[in-house]
Amino acid sequence: FNTQFRKLERSLLQRIAETTKGMQLERAKLQDMEHGLQVKLRAEREVREAETEVWHGRHRTLSAELEELIRRRDREVSDLQARVDAVASTREVEALTQSSERTVLQDKVETLAKDTALSEASAQRARRRALQLEQQLAQAEAERD
Repeated sequence: FNTQFRKLERSLLQRIAETTKGMQLERAKLQDMEHGLQVKLRAEREVREAETEVWHGRHRTLSAELEELIRRRDREVSDLQARVDAVASTREVEALTQSSERTVLQDKVETLAKDTALSEASAQRARRRALQLEQQLAQAEAERD
C-alpha cells in the first residue's frame, strides 16, 4: 500500500509541479504581455502628449496671429474712418466756400448787370443829347448863314 501511496504521491507531485510550471509560464507570458502593453501605452501617451503640445503651440500661434490681424484691422478701419471724416469735412468746407463764392459772384454779376444797364442808359442819353446839340449847332449855323 505504501508503494502505491508513494506512486500516487509522486504522480500528484509531478502533476502539481507540471501545473505549477505551466502556471508560472503562463504568468511569465502574462507579465511579459503586461510589460509590453505598459511600454506601448507609455509610448502612445508620450506621442499623444507631444502631439498635444504641438497642437497647443499651433493654437497659441494662430491665436496670436488672429489677435494681430484683429488689431491691424481695427487700426486700418480707424485710419480709413479718419480719412473718410477728413474728406467729408473738407467737402463740407469746400461746399460752404463754393456757396459763399457763388453768392459773391452772383452779387457781382447783378451789380455789373445794373452798372451795364445804367451805363447803356447813360450812353443812350448822351447820344440823344449829342444829337440834340448837333441839331442845335446845325440850326445855329443855318441861321447865321
